[in-house]
Amino acid sequence: MQGAENSPTFLSAVLPEALANLFQFDPEGSSSATVVEGFGSSSAVSQARFRCLMPISGFIAKLRGVPAQVPIDHYPALADQSVVAVGDIHGRADLLAELHALIDRYDAESGRPCQEIYLGDYIDRGPASAKVIDMLLARAARKPNSVHLSGNHEAMLLGALADDDMLVGWLEAGGSATLDSYGIPLPALVGDLKAERETIGYALPAAHRDFLRNLGMTHAVGPYFFVHAGIRPGIALKRQSEADLIWIREPFLSSRRDHGCIVVHGHTPQKEPELRQNRINIDTGAVFTNHLTGLLIDSRGATLLRAGRRTGPDG
Repeated sequence: MQGAENSPTFLSAVLPEALANLFQFDPEGSSSATVVEGFGSSSAVSQARFRCLMPISGFIAKLRGVPAQVPIDHYPALADQSVVAVGDIHGRADLLAELHALIDRYDAESGRPCQEIYLGDYIDRGPASAKVIDMLLARAARKPNSVHLSGNHEAMLLGALADDDMLVGWLEAGGSATLDSYGIPLPALVGDLKAERETIGYALPAAHRDFLRNLGMTHAVGPYFFVHAGIRPGIALKRQSEADLIWIREPFLSSRRDHGCIVVHGHTPQKEPELRQNRINIDTGAVFTNHLTGLLIDSRGATLLRAGRRTGPDG
C-alpha cells in the first residue's frame, strides 16, 4: 500500500459547503437521486435531502455547457504496465468482491498482475464498510504496490474522531452505517460528545485506523492523474489543496481546460461513467445503483470493468 507525501487533513472550514454538495447525485442536472432502500443516509431527513435538494453543480454545469462524451478508445495506452482504478465503493463489499474477481481473471490471462488504485470513499452509506477495509488490507498484502487514496468520507471519519460537529455531520452523511458495520451503537448526540468519539476511536481496529490515517491524496501513472474528487483548473497539480482533491465538483466537472493529464476520479456519482476529453469519472454510485466500476488501462488502451447490475427501468 502506497501513501502520498501528506495524509489527508480534514478542514472544518469547508465542511458546511462540502456537506451540502454531498447530497447532489447527478451533476448533469437530474432533480433527484435514487436511494436504494436500506442503503441510503442515516436518517429520514438525509433521505429527503437526497431526493429534493437541487444539484447546484449540475445547474452550473448546464449553464457552462457539459463537455462532450468521448469514446473509450480516445485514451492513451500504457506501454510497460497495467493499472486498474476502482471507483467509490461505499460499503458495498459484495460488489468489490465481484470486481476483484474480474481483476483476478485479467491478471491470470495477462500473466502480469496489474497495479490497483482505489479512489477513496470506501466507507459510509453501504452495509459493510468494515468488511470493505478488511478486503482492501488483505488485497494489499497480496499486491503490495496497491494504492489507496483518501475520499471525503474517510476524511470526515477522521474529523469525527476529533470534533463534535464533525461527528454529527459525518453521521448525517452516512456514517451511521459504518458504525453499524463495526457493531458500534449509534451515539446519542447530546451534550459533550468526547466520550462518544473516544468510544468510536477505540472500537475501530488498529489496522483500520492506520489504514485511514495513511491514505494518499493523488497518484500519477504516465499521462493519468488519479484523485478522489478532481482538481481546481488552472492550478498546478503540486499546488492543489487537499480540500479540492477530495471535495471539488465545480468548476472542475464542466472545465474543458487541458490539465496536462487525464484526471481519473470519482466523488460525483453518475449512472454511467463519464468519458471526457480531460477526465474520466468512474463513480457509478454503487450504493445507489448496485453498480461498481473499474477502469483498466494497459498496452491496449482503456477498458471499463463492471460489477453488479443497475436497478430501475433501465437496468
